[in-house]
Amino acid sequence: MITEALQNGLDTWNEKIFEIWNILTDSLSTFRGGGIYEIIQIINTSLIGIGIALCVLFFFLGMMKSMSSFAELKRPEIAVKMFLRFVFTHTVVTQALDLMVKLFNFVQGIVVSISDRIGTGAMQASVPSEVKDYLDSFGWFDSIFPWVLALIGSLVIAVLSFLILLTIYSRFFKIYIFTAVAPIPLAGFAGETTSYIGRGFLKSYISVLFEGVVIILACVIFSAYSSNAQNDIPLTGSMTTTWAYLSDVIFNLLVLNGIIKLTSNLSREMLGANGG
Repeated sequence: MITEALQNGLDTWNEKIFEIWNILTDSLSTFRGGGIYEIIQIINTSLIGIGIALCVLFFFLGMMKSMSSFAELKRPEIAVKMFLRFVFTHTVVTQALDLMVKLFNFVQGIVVSISDRIGTGAMQASVPSEVKDYLDSFGWFDSIFPWVLALIGSLVIAVLSFLILLTIYSRFFKIYIFTAVAPIPLAGFAGETTSYIGRGFLKSYISVLFEGVVIILACVIFSAYSSNAQNDIPLTGSMTTTWAYLSDVIFNLLVLNGIIKLTSNLSREMLGANGG
């Protein structure tokens, strides 16, 4: 009964890793049935008018700050450069949704490629056969306290699994928020002095997208590491073995939880998005 309690906790993790896999490889338009994406489309479209207004404002602010005199406007290269900047920004603002979706699909292709190579089967956890056979050899009386410990450990595993899943969900919602408000910060490209707004927005958005790559790699590394570590579980009594196995699994899940919590910083460092 000890191994059944342990496996129940691992089954919770197996269910959550399957759900994590599905979320990481899902598309913006199909996530949760596509209802959220429809709302994001409406919000994005409604903000295009504000984005165009800001585009005009930032264009004139940039023009006033960059020109020491109106005589410079007579220079064709300056006029053409500013005109092209305005046309480019106007196009980006009006096509903001398509731009965000294309960026998402590009990074999502990397995530899907990794997931197809690995598969969820490699991430499924189970009690090692040696540990299972050893714990099953004990009688009912000797299994009472280890069984209680296994129940508590299974609860901890379930809580950690939910916390990891919560972080995955929060990433997807951040992507939706970025997509919804995109026309406003992208308008910053209209002015040379305000272009940092658009650059910073795109860097942050790509960083959030790349979190999916970091998360899926962290899960794969966690699975390989934990599988190897479980081969060293000491078989020295039911209580000791149960504690050693649970402490190993919970420690690895805590490490994975911490890494996933830090994926935002990791992806920013990888992409150099911490700079201006």
